Amino acid sequence: MIQEIRVYYESLEQANHFVKPSVDKIFKDIPIKLIRLKKTFNLYNKRIAKIIYWKDPDVLISVVSNGKEYPLIFIEFSNAVFTEDHELQRFDGLVASAENDCIYVKISPITKKSVSSHGGNVDFDYLNSFALILKKYNKLFFHFDWDVDDKGVVQVQKEYLSCPEQDEDFNLFISTVLKHIKSKGYYEEWQDNVNNELLKNDFFKKWQESISKVKFETHEELNSSRTLWIGDSKEFGQNYLELKLNRFGHAMDPERGMLSYYGTMLPKVISKMKFVEDNNAWYKDIQKEDKINSYIEKNGLNKAKDFFHCFVLGSGLHSNDAFNEIWNKFKGSNDDLIEVDVTDFLNSHFLELNKALRTIFKFSQSFYIEDSQGQKRVILGWKEFNGLKEFNKLGEITSIGELSSLDEDLVTYITIHNILIPNGFKILAASYPGAQADRVILVEPGTGRKQKRKYIDIISYLPNKKVTTLQENKGQYSRASIQKEITEISKYKTDKHYKEALKTFQNRFECDSVNSVLKIGVGFWSSPRFTLATVKDLDLKELDYFVYISRDMKKWNIWRTGNADIFKKNEGEVKLPKIYEIGGMAEMPIDKFF
Repeated sequence: MIQEIRVYYESLEQANHFVKPSVDKIFKDIPIKLIRLKKTFNLYNKRIAKIIYWKDPDVLISVVSNGKEYPLIFIEFSNAVFTEDHELQRFDGLVASAENDCIYVKISPITKKSVSSHGGNVDFDYLNSFALILKKYNKLFFHFDWDVDDKGVVQVQKEYLSCPEQDEDFNLFISTVLKHIKSKGYYEEWQDNVNNELLKNDFFKKWQESISKVKFETHEELNSSRTLWIGDSKEFGQNYLELKLNRFGHAMDPERGMLSYYGTMLPKVISKMKFVEDNNAWYKDIQKEDKINSYIEKNGLNKAKDFFHCFVLGSGLHSNDAFNEIWNKFKGSNDDLIEVDVTDFLNSHFLELNKALRTIFKFSQSFYIEDSQGQKRVILGWKEFNGLKEFNKLGEITSIGELSSLDEDLVTYITIHNILIPNGFKILAASYPGAQADRVILVEPGTGRKQKRKYIDIISYLPNKKVTTLQENKGQYSRASIQKEITEISKYKTDKHYKEALKTFQNRFECDSVNSVLKIGVGFWSSPRFTLATVKDLDLKELDYFVYISRDMKKWNIWRTGNADIFKKNEGEVKLPKIYEIGGMAEMPIDKFF
């Protein structure tokens, strides 16, 4: 018996205005609950935790049936150009779904072109990922095209700019899955039977046929600047793919995603990194960047322990007591090569690792670090391990409770749908934390990869008063975070490059707004100690207004710094759909989980 349907979300707008309408049509008499996602995997039940551990979905639909909760559909939205990097960065979501009885769905544009000449490899066939899942797991996953307009950006709903226009094929997919579950209940073979129903439709039949015809690369075709097929080596044996991870920063992407892809495709993959003294790209933009830099300046990269120490710092393992015990054994070593078997460590501490390390240890058979001359200096090896057994300690149903706080996503949603649209504003761009827009302001275009891409939370235009507004938002108020947003957004009034970039944006998306009056604002949820007097501590000379939402989350207010009155209403009631959040207490406390 089905007790309820759950729709976990990253962006409320996408969940409530694109996904949930299809769900509502099927379950009219069963509760459908919108639940804000959290990234802490052990807050979920034993089945969903195994997915969140590997990948955060944009939307996850689950069913609670006979006292147990089961994941059904993992949905990912992307408005990015199809490139090899973009596709493979997301492959771990497909694997997490395949291994945990959940159907993966991606909604993204097929025909979108890059505005940059160096936007990545666009020759990569987006069907490959889905074909590999079909080959490896015999699971049929799906892609739905997100149409692109004549401006080269994805087509969106008029009032819900993070949402694609409603798609008949997607709605049929949701309807077929949920009708089947409603009729038959949850059982082990549900996916196979749902797919059989879907394949009666031409769209899904053609989709299966297209991915069934995909031909994968030969070993020789796998060779690239990042990958190398090796027939034999004394350290790792015969016939394997070597994949180079270029950096610790950005969670080791895109190579981390490539590793999950090739580790699924091939029986043997060896991952590696190269550490060199005169190029900091491999440790740039990470928490321990300064420490690694200081260490290299003082000690250089000479002995194997130098490479091992920098790996411990760069990977985040410096904060793991168990791994520090391993590292301490080699601190005094003067060897040129350090080899370590980490099988016991992985059996006991795998769940404590960050996602980059999890990927290395799951999808490759060994990992090594080489120096600038290509000599191996550190080798980490491991045998088969079971680091996921602790998931069985988690409960059957994810604990949820009433909404107790507002985050940036909800502050942005409230501003758009409770304030700006009712006040007559036209929304030109909306960037939620979990759903960044592709309507981006390009500062100093033509400067290549260093070009600044500015994702303003809300860009809107008030036609009757010829006013353009830029607004940045935060969750709970803090002086430091709000001042940082004010300082940055003020550049659109003071900096030549920013002003020119905004005008280019206006010409592209709303010609009538060019040369309109610019107003800038910030939005936030009131902290326990917030008062209007608190604002006097901020630098407000360029700010025109701020939106603040009452502590009880029931009222919104606008405070203006000047005389310009661009809002018909300056206060009102917060209107949100019923939202739940993951329970404040984990069913299994973190200290007992490990």
